[in-house]
Amino acid sequence: MAQPYVSDSILSTPNIGNSSSPILVDSEIDSSDDEPLIQIHNEAKTKNLSPKASGYAKNDEPPDSFESTTVLSSGKVLPPNVLEFYKILKGAKGPPITVVNNVDNEGPPPNFTYIDDNIWSPDVPQPSREAVCGCECSDGQSCFVPDPDNGTIESECLCMDLQSSVMPYDSNGLLITESGSSIYECNHMCSCGPDCHMRVVQKGRTVPLRIFKSKNRGWGVDAMTLIKKGQFICEYVGEIITYIEAEHRLSSEVELGTSYLFDLDSEVQEHEFSDFTIDARHYGNISRFINHSCEPNIEIRAVFIEHWDKRLHRLALFARRDIMPGEELAFDYNPGRKFIDSDSDLNHSENLVHKNNMPRSGQKASTTIPKHFICYCGTASCRGKIFT
Repeated sequence: MAQPYVSDSILSTPNIGNSSSPILVDSEIDSSDDEPLIQIHNEAKTKNLSPKASGYAKNDEPPDSFESTTVLSSGKVLPPNVLEFYKILKGAKGPPITVVNNVDNEGPPPNFTYIDDNIWSPDVPQPSREAVCGCECSDGQSCFVPDPDNGTIESECLCMDLQSSVMPYDSNGLLITESGSSIYECNHMCSCGPDCHMRVVQKGRTVPLRIFKSKNRGWGVDAMTLIKKGQFICEYVGEIITYIEAEHRLSSEVELGTSYLFDLDSEVQEHEFSDFTIDARHYGNISRFINHSCEPNIEIRAVFIEHWDKRLHRLALFARRDIMPGEELAFDYNPGRKFIDSDSDLNHSENLVHKNNMPRSGQKASTTIPKHFICYCGTASCRGKIFT
């Protein structure tokens, strides 16, 4: 989906989770006893999963009001910095998002607006919603029929044909296709109903999440309930800008050491650059705060829904494995692999292009690793630095 692009003169980190906060909903996590949660967190620690970096309490919940002295139902007074974060999150679609900061007084990112859907820069062409075809599957029915004899799928669905007749989701909406492949969901021109198994990402975020402040990695996001392998988590959204504008913004962010630019490059050839990029610095959602890990539990896929313009696909985040309550969400900022062939590495000397749904990233050749590139994921296979 997105590719990390390395400009040969830019120091830029895909800090997708290092400068905002996570969102939490404590519906299923709210049990009569805290003991099971403690056991889960301890189990996560033994697996180097970075469980909850700031104190979790089952009574942490989004406030009902945003007064200067807001008191939660637990009796706790909401700190001003966290209250400001909640003001930004007010109106976000999906399960409530909770914010926790037991580390310092940092609040939300400056000049940041929470959005649920991408916004388009004036110089980015919006694809026509009429330039797609819809399947003619029976209204209200799913677009695939399991073959009871050999377990394969038999279907004449047009949307299935777009992905080589490989069903991307199972009957529960869980991702089942191989890593790297693009997804074409049923669209507004299709005859199937809203409960079709080919409609997942378009329904939006359905899992409760939390934004928390860590001690050494900025803001992060963790799960509040069990997230199953293949389950859709959220989209990476922001402002869609041109390649030229992305180059300009990347250059201006050298001193900041962070970047929230994701190239839309799933269909771009190895030696080419994408036409458009998503920038989540000033406009974005909870995905902006997800951190890096050398052992990620999230993967990103290119998804097409309302149009088939390969230059402007969506970026959808799915669980690579079961994610336990209290476990931090993370993906690899620098997998160094092609978009389609996840086992192949790109190694272009000066302009290194990683085509595996990654944000732009890069640094000047140096014998000293800038602090922004030191990895703190703490996993058993940690590379020591995010970018090489």
